[in-house]
Amino acid sequence: MIISTTAVIHGRGSSRFKWVSDLTEQEREAVHRGELVLIRDHNSHPTTTDYKQVSYSYGRYVHKNYYGKVEEAIG
Repeated sequence: MIISTTAVIHGRGSSRFKWVSDLTEQEREAVHRGELVLIRDHNSHPTTTDYKQVSYSYGRYVHKNYYGKVEEAIG
């Protein structure tokens, strides 16, 4: 599990144009290998999780809510 400190979330919800920028090369490679890459999300919307999971789709890095446990990996 990698928790990115450089990545930036763009777009939210059902937006067709949501994506992730500023991933490091190591983080991009991890996403392509199928590893778990997360971004801390400070959005206060009630349906948003504390972390977003990064994936690669149609030529860009995208994000979605992550519902798994994070404390174990960073604690």
